[in-house]
Amino acid sequence: MVSKFFSKKVLVVLVGVLACTTVGSAVYAGTAMKKIIAYQNAGITIKVNGSKVNLSDSGKALYPITYDGTTYVPAAPVAKAMGGSVSWNAAGQSVDITTKGSSGSAGTTGSTGTTPSSTDSVNLKTGYTNGTAMSKIFEDNKNAASYAIRLYASAIQTGDTKALKAWMRTNSQKTSTGKDYYDDYAKDLDEDVAFYRDMFTSGELATLANDVIAKAKAKQFSADSKGNAGSNRLDYWIDIEIDGMSDKLGLSYYIDENYDTGKTANWGIDFR
Repeated sequence: MVSKFFSKKVLVVLVGVLACTTVGSAVYAGTAMKKIIAYQNAGITIKVNGSKVNLSDSGKALYPITYDGTTYVPAAPVAKAMGGSVSWNAAGQSVDITTKGSSGSAGTTGSTGTTPSSTDSVNLKTGYTNGTAMSKIFEDNKNAASYAIRLYASAIQTGDTKALKAWMRTNSQKTSTGKDYYDDYAKDLDEDVAFYRDMFTSGELATLANDVIAKAKAKQFSADSKGNAGSNRLDYWIDIEIDGMSDKLGLSYYIDENYDTGKTANWGIDFR
């Protein structure tokens, strides 16, 4: 296991040309790494629809790389020139390219009027008809909970909560009274991450993160994970062992039933 943080070039396929994007503050297993000898090629120009692409990212000049007969170009500026964007998915260990016109939002109501449709299983579904069984909502949102818990584990290990807070912001909605609790729970998240990082060594955190990410990916939720009808709360927990102690790590979130619209909203996403 590698417990040192470093930056690495990750290679992805983009429109028939292999492209690379910079990944920071990530931890990689040694078996995933391979040392190569490659060459920067500043003489190559990249054009999209005839227009030259400015190969820079966050003010840093980037260059195509030639390796073993293949040319690799920076993914972020090329994707941007094509109307898309590139981001590093720490939980899934993937480079995610979003193209113009794609949708990651949930919440349109299906033909039955009870189950929202979603093209993006990493986000919590919303807009259920009031009274929908909590057991159904729990099952529907296992994928999203799995994804969020993996982001949480990565944040605990690296101290970087940006990706998780972006997920929280996307999935936190106002209550029927107009209250937005995102800031409160984002503050709680910072405190929880700081607690883990103060309490345990980097080695212990790496072991914890790897264990949680593997279990969450496999949706190995603990036995007391469920939808609680009495409190309109969904609990998704992962059993953990750290420094000889047993505990649970995961998230809870609340369903608010709006009696004017007859639909639900998600609020109060709480990690621990």
